[in-house]
Amino acid sequence: MAKLHIFYNYNEDKVILKDNLKVKIDDATEFEIEKYEEKEIELENGKHNIKMYVPYMNGSFGFASEDIEINNEDLFYYYKSPLLYSQKGKFIKVNNSEDFLNQKKKNKLMSTIFLITAIIIILWSMFY
Repeated sequence: MAKLHIFYNYNEDKVILKDNLKVKIDDATEFEIEKYEEKEIELENGKHNIKMYVPYMNGSFGFASEDIEINNEDLFYYYKSPLLYSQKGKFIKVNNSEDFLNQKKKNKLMSTIFLITAIIIILWSMFY
């Protein structure tokens, strides 16, 4: 057995998306991950199919599917939502826990930069 770590890398430009990431493992285990959060799941050794999407209106957005293999070693992945609604999401493997943590920090920093930029643009447009 080993743990699968999944981080939900949410694109800030998708402000219309209010829902969490829905994850289904082997068409059996289902759970949700909140934006910028990590979920840790313990899985048996062997092959597993991971499916992810974000509910959007009456359908879904950013569907991604990946087959992974567990071999007594923790795996670290993050889900990245696409830039356009018509595109698929990405399920990206990270080499180790240190790279995983660095990716989480980077995403939170980018989120902060995006928010500050949006505030500056709004304030600038109010006065000019």
